[in-house]
Amino acid sequence: VKSDFYDKLKKLHRRLTISNINKVQGFWTMHLMQMENVQTGHKTIIRMNNQRFNVKVAPNLFTVSKLEKGL
Repeated sequence: VKSDFYDKLKKLHRRLTISNINKVQGFWTMHLMQMENVQTGHKTIIRMNNQRFNVKVAPNLFTVSKLEKGL
């Protein structure tokens, strides 16, 4: 899957590429995402491993202080 982003001058600026898409626990899930700044050549790559869904999360993780600290 690919998506192109353009700057104000309508020149190609960034390209997002998503690959390794598989079903995990019944959800279509991407495992590799790459964002490339076509103008500078800089790339950011995000790899996802061991994804899980419907995981129980304790409500006390969502207090104001824990959210501000970033756990």
